This record gives sequence, structure tokens and C-alpha cells, in this order.
Amino acid sequence: MRTQDTPQGDDHPLANIPRDSRGPLSNLFVCFCGAKMWAEGRNEGGYKCSGACNGECWNKATALKTITHQAISEAVADELLVLAGAVDALLQYGQQLDQDQDGWRKREAELLAEERGLSHRCQRVLDSIETSNEPPASLVDRLDQRTRELEDVRTAIAELRATAANRRLSSPEEIRARIDECRSLLLDMEPRAANLLGQLIDGKIVVVPYQQFGSKKVVLRAHFKLKFVKFVPEELIAALKGATVAGAESVESVNMIVDLFEPTPVPRHALQAAELKKTMTLTKVGRALGILKRQAHLAVRLGVKMLEHGVTDAYVRLTDEPQEASRWKRHPKFNGRQSD
Repeated sequence: MRTQDTPQGDDHPLANIPRDSRGPLSNLFVCFCGAKMWAEGRNEGGYKCSGACNGECWNKATALKTITHQAISEAVADELLVLAGAVDALLQYGQQLDQDQDGWRKREAELLAEERGLSHRCQRVLDSIETSNEPPASLVDRLDQRTRELEDVRTAIAELRATAANRRLSSPEEIRARIDECRSLLLDMEPRAANLLGQLIDGKIVVVPYQQFGSKKVVLRAHFKLKFVKFVPEELIAALKGATVAGAESVESVNMIVDLFEPTPVPRHALQAAELKKTMTLTKVGRALGILKRQAHLAVRLGVKMLEHGVTDAYVRLTDEPQEASRWKRHPKFNGRQSD
């Protein structure tokens, strides 16, 4: 119940904090400034930097929920598909490594030989004790020592065999089945997809602002790293470092940059349109790209400018607050400090 002493407006401790601040990516999603990305709105809302909401960060761009969830899920699912295509080559290489690096087998043979030797010595000491009416204490002590040594060796054998069993490489069918299951969870937006992403993503999903070249429009991209230990044994990942095997370069981890927006036709086709315009009319450029003639004209203009400035991406990463940004209003609390 609210009382007269409860602070109101901007003074309230929950001021500027959205009710729905815990979206499916709440534990993974952070702004480049380090603040958590809040999920605003229940249906068509988007993710926004909590620091910007409090006036502590200049990044006021928003990533729509539906686009964000779909873009990240599809990007991860596509990488899992690439991994599935490389499974045979990776496992074949792993099996070859297992055959070549058979040190554990040699160690097992050594331990078994030691076990047989200790068993024989224990038996000889035991025979001496049984044939003696009053066995000396030294024989009893020796039997105890040999028995403890035998137990230690048998424990070492059991541990070695357990380790070897855990190193068994999964079959291609087993790995592909797990990959297919995970891809289905991601593409169908299953509730369990959030937990799955937590297992596959190394660290956090960092949201970074970009500005469209030649425009005031600011958009967001997600930067994160994927790890595939869930599917490929750690021993194989370690062995694949530096190996010249198809697919090995993407097993340990994959750096991802994913658009959290839908690029409009002009920036999406700018460079290609500028190239086509060298040999085509605008009408033909538009037909080739599946866009209107007016859009083709704007795309060609933008593409030419990008080439003149040596820009290969229509969206340029921002490291400082832009002088002008579409639909941005300066937060009254923001003091102009730059985020690290």
C-alpha cells in the first residue's frame, strides 16, 4: 500500500525501471557499456539499455523483441548446422588421435603387471606366515604394506579405466541428434531456448550501437562467442587447435555479429547496386536486385559514396555518442560521460 511518505515520480526507487525487465535473454543481454538490457513492453516492445533509461549511458537505440529473438536464434541454429556438416571429419580425426595417443593403454598394462607382481608377493608372505607357528612381526607388517600397495594399484586401474570410458567419442548420429534437437528448440522459440543459449554462448551477448553510413539512423548489433563443448568432447576440441581438418576452425569457439534490426533495401544493396550500375540502367539494376527503381537510384548513390570513403559496411560502429541520431532525446540525467 502506498503511503504519503513514498517518493513520487523521478524520486521513486523504481523510476524508469520497466515492469517487464526480465526477458528471455535477461541473464545474457548487456549493453556495450556493461549495463543490463531491459525488455520493455509485453508484446511489441524491445530491449533497451538500462543505463540509458537511468541517464547513465548515451545508447538509446532499441532492439525489437521479435527481431532480436529470431535473429539470435537463427544465427546460432545456422552455426549448429555448419557444425553438423563437419561432424564426420572431426570425429574421424579424433578417432585417429585416440589410436595414435595410446598412452593410457600403456599405463594400464604397466599397472596390471604391477598388480600381478604385488599379488604374488602378498601370497608368498601369506604362505610364510601360515607355515610358521609363531610368525615374526616383520612378516605381518610386510603383508600389511603389500596389501595396501595392492589396493592402491587396483584403485589406480579403476580410475584409469573410468577416465578412458569417459573419453569415448560420441557417434556422428548421437551428435547430429543433439544438434537437431537444439536447432528445433531455437527455431521454434521454445521456452527452453533461453537455457540452451546460456550453455552455448561463452560469456555475454554484448549489444553494440552502429550508425548507418550517411544517415542519422542508429541500430544495434549483437556481439557474442559460441562454444560447442556441449556437442564435441573437450579432449577433441583441445586436440583440434591448429589442426588442418575441415570444420576444426569453428569447433572451439565462433565469434558472432548479428543484426538486431531489419536492414532496409537501400543500405542492404548499396555496394552491389553501385557495381551493377557500371553496366546496367537503373531499371535493370532494380530488377536484378528485386527493388524499385527509386530504391535502386538511392542504393547506387549510397554505394558510390561508400566506395569513395573506403567503407565496406553500410553500418559503422559507434564508440562515442553521435552528434545527431534519429528520434533520440537527451535524457535529463545524462551528464555527457562516455561509457568505457
